[in-house]
Amino acid sequence: FEMRNRWGFMNKTGDVVIQAQYTEVGPFYANIAPARNNSWGLINKNGLFVVPPQYDGIGNFYEGFAYVRKGEKFGYIDSTGKSITSIVYYNTGVFSNGLAAVAIKDTGGNEKWGYIDQKGKVVIPIQYDYAHDFKENGLAIVEINEEEFFINKNGQKQAY
Repeated sequence: FEMRNRWGFMNKTGDVVIQAQYTEVGPFYANIAPARNNSWGLINKNGLFVVPPQYDGIGNFYEGFAYVRKGEKFGYIDSTGKSITSIVYYNTGVFSNGLAAVAIKDTGGNEKWGYIDQKGKVVIPIQYDYAHDFKENGLAIVEINEEEFFINKNGQKQAY
């Protein structure tokens, strides 16, 4: 809920459980939620920061992971706030089917995309001009040299 340009949380019956004290908040996931005053951190159900405010942005959690941003670069944290990657990526997707699309910049300054697993390891090489999140069918659309095609979770080209 919002009161005087500050955000807090109510339970399902409308009782205030965390006072409106943050400039922005995200939804709770596994008993934590992104919250911001000057910087973003993670709060618990009591409204206390369990991951101190230190980020310029935090995404919503998908499959137990969220992106974090410092300046123009991104990394990922798990639902305890532990980093699973360094903050080195120039763009990110969300975790779906156990993988997340990530982008770095090549020597020409162009984004190149690949996929990491939930341990932060690159499992599908960073080589695509663009990469979409994986869908329920286990396929993702990627692009190289203006050609779009599907790949599976092993990075193999697939017919749809």
